Amino acid sequence: SGAAAGAGGAVLPVHSNEETDPEIRTVQTLDFEIDLRWNLRMVLELIAWKVQIPLTHLQLFGYAPRRSPEDPTPVLMNQQGAYMLADIRKHLASKNRKTILLHVARMPLPKDVSYIPLEMPLKQTIKQMVVRVFNDAVQCVGALTFWVDLSESTEACLDFIRERFTPEMLKLGMDKKRPLRMLEVLQHSIYRECALTEQLKNHQNLIRANQYNNPMRVEHDWDEDTASAINEGTAKSIRVVHSTRDQEGFGHPFLLVVRRDEKVREVRQRIRSKLKLTEEQMKNWRIFKHDGAGTRGFIKEDDVLDFENPALGLLLEHTNPNTSRSARQMRRDRPLLIK
Repeated sequence: SGAAAGAGGAVLPVHSNEETDPEIRTVQTLDFEIDLRWNLRMVLELIAWKVQIPLTHLQLFGYAPRRSPEDPTPVLMNQQGAYMLADIRKHLASKNRKTILLHVARMPLPKDVSYIPLEMPLKQTIKQMVVRVFNDAVQCVGALTFWVDLSESTEACLDFIRERFTPEMLKLGMDKKRPLRMLEVLQHSIYRECALTEQLKNHQNLIRANQYNNPMRVEHDWDEDTASAINEGTAKSIRVVHSTRDQEGFGHPFLLVVRRDEKVREVRQRIRSKLKLTEEQMKNWRIFKHDGAGTRGFIKEDDVLDFENPALGLLLEHTNPNTSRSARQMRRDRPLLIK
């Protein structure tokens, strides 16, 4: 009768960070039979019923959303009606693909809205937003997902986020009383720091429909004394990135305050302290000057940083500790297979 077996479906609870959250929300694997005459929406409805999550809380992706910049799939409906799984299989066969790969991510429902069709946004100024929260040691302590009005300011959004810090986030170093900042991070590099008065619609990361691939980043801002030193010109904030010897970026970049006439050796010690590393862990790290455009230059431990250089940045060259994917990561990325 056209029935097919589906296995390995994954529903990701994006309100938490799968990598560092101390209470890991495991991926749910579903086993059920489907009919190739069904359309994708019917499959999604079945998944929603199986996991007891409202349909409007789910988004459908053709690729693992955190691993690909692809937007949620819009092929829930076509002009003639619903796309049938059999039709999709015929299309894939022409491209030498035998299976349909589906990833489902959980999303929240906006306040005061009982239903939102997955095929269309609520309105132009309403946008789903995903943020990752980082502590002072540049550790991701969790993630939040919610709906925002793009006409709101960055400051208003940060106030909203501050009140939603989870107990896990507070336990791992976040403080509701400290000021916050928002960063746009792309390709393991800090793209820019968002001004507090800036409207959210100006943030490049929020333009794309897939918020899981490069979410906005929220962390503590400088304390009052440090901010005062930066304004007076006795200190400055620089960007620090990680790279392998093959010049492949990885990891989480961060902002660091350096002071006039400070030597590289002193900066190294402060980086080690900030990242909570031992001398042994950091002994093979090399520090280079980095201008953000890919150009880097060698500097010695006794060199004084070029404080007057407006493009001053640092590159930390060392081995990528995450070169091999863990079993949990592979399990999380495993899609729903329809054979």
